[in-house]
Amino acid sequence: MAIRPAAISTCVGGEREPSDPHAASATTSQDLRTPNEVKQAVTGAGNADKGQVQMALARIHGLRGVPAQADAADAVAVALTHLLAAPMRAVAARAGAR
Repeated sequence: MAIRPAAISTCVGGEREPSDPHAASATTSQDLRTPNEVKQAVTGAGNADKGQVQMALARIHGLRGVPAQADAADAVAVALTHLLAAPMRAVAARAGAR
């Protein structure tokens, strides 16, 4: 699978610049995911190939077919990985870890 390490930027402060309603605040964080982490999160196997990731995404989202565009499937896989990691980030934040 040709997923490169991905950076997921999230707005921490929730504030926007008044001059630009679409600009993120200066307080952002990035979570980096390796291709194997994404494959592991989506398929359960870090060595899954692109077809396995696409099939897993179709199954998870109840699609009739696999996503046709490889880049779109990669983006959805990275986003899903980020969402699945959210509970662990919350636990770490409550424990004071970062």
